[in-house]
Amino acid sequence: MTDCETEDYYDISEAEGTITFLDTCEVPFDLSVEAASDTDSDYSQPAVFTMPAVTVLPIVCPLTFTCEYVGGPNAGGEDACTYNDWTGTDPIDDPSIDHGKVTSTRFDTTTGDFTFFTRDKERWPPGTYSFKITVTVGDRSEIVEFDMILHEPCDDSTLSIATDYFASNQPFVYILTETDLEISYDPDSLVSSTTFVHCGDPVVTFTTFDNMVLPDVFSLDETNQSEFKLIVPSTSNLSTAGDYNLKWTFYYSQQPTNSITSPTFLV
Repeated sequence: MTDCETEDYYDISEAEGTITFLDTCEVPFDLSVEAASDTDSDYSQPAVFTMPAVTVLPIVCPLTFTCEYVGGPNAGGEDACTYNDWTGTDPIDDPSIDHGKVTSTRFDTTTGDFTFFTRDKERWPPGTYSFKITVTVGDRSEIVEFDMILHEPCDDSTLSIATDYFASNQPFVYILTETDLEISYDPDSLVSSTTFVHCGDPVVTFTTFDNMVLPDVFSLDETNQSEFKLIVPSTSNLSTAGDYNLKWTFYYSQQPTNSITSPTFLV
């Protein structure tokens, strides 16, 4: 080694430490959700909310979803995310039959999809119901908001004559001085409707063929909701004898503008 040459010397020592490998699903790189779309129902079919696309990195990380009912026009305090009161066949599986005034809900905690179906317009009246779906992975979460709109089903329902007892059994012949003539009928069997929703009590009115009020010779008995009666009371007043061409009009009490009128029948 010459005088111009130098030599470097380094100390050699040991170091100890811990390297921690984090679970990237506990601290994900990214979590985002696309915009959601609202859903609706007219009580004939379920309202279906499909969770929009979720982006998570790493893509292998499992997602969990929770449902929160924000509020709506129902007054009973029921949670629309979880409320169920059906028995037997789940109405969501077969909405084509009449299950009665029941409600069914389904929320998938692995996909965020939500289904709501009701025929109970009193408990769940028409209007807008708001929800929040929270998607979570590790320490990150995103909230998706959407509305469910329940439309009034009675406005657009179609009424049709099912069993016209009066037309089928006319003419009704009666001698005024004999015992009262009572023509009994079940109001619910007169008409069928395209909606299974309860739109109020059945209302049946009678008029003459030319839309005049029901003559005084007749009276109505509606004390029994399953058996209405059109009555001709016994009388000695023979001046009321004659032919009466009548017709009936049917509607539900909550929707009086949606009605159906029968052909005329003879008493």
